[in-house]
Amino acid sequence: MVYLIAEIGFNHGGDVDMAVAMVKAAAKAGANAVKFQSFYAADLYFPGGDPAHDIFKAGELSRLGHEIVRAEASRAGVDFLSTPFSVDWVTSLERLNPAGFKIASMDINNPVLLRAVGATGRRVYLSTGGADMDEIRAAIKTLRETCSTASPTTPPNRRRRCCG
Repeated sequence: MVYLIAEIGFNHGGDVDMAVAMVKAAAKAGANAVKFQSFYAADLYFPGGDPAHDIFKAGELSRLGHEIVRAEASRAGVDFLSTPFSVDWVTSLERLNPAGFKIASMDINNPVLLRAVGATGRRVYLSTGGADMDEIRAAIKTLRETCSTASPTTPPNRRRRCCG
């Protein structure tokens, strides 16, 4: 089965109406899911210290904006996914019942974020970008260990939905 994910990211430029229009366009084009990026620029770049901060600041989508695009995804019949860039965003997104989370390649070595995402029990799309095989194995191990409901993990206690 082919599962098409429309990468909206932060191409909406922080404009909720544009984000909603992009969800509608993705659904009309036959996408199965839409994927956003959830971040605050100040968590990624120092204000005033890096020109990228202003670009990312303009592309922020508020929590309310996420709720609006999530509702539109439901109306359009497509899954809602996002790449959280902090544990705080994992918590906020979890309230929206996403179909899953994507881990950005820059976060493959971020065990705090991996554990937070793994603990949700949701599907995880792990971007391996510039990672080597040891880093990929370590990230998968962290996610699988976190997907447990008991310690030590035994096969009957694994939440198969995320560890499959």
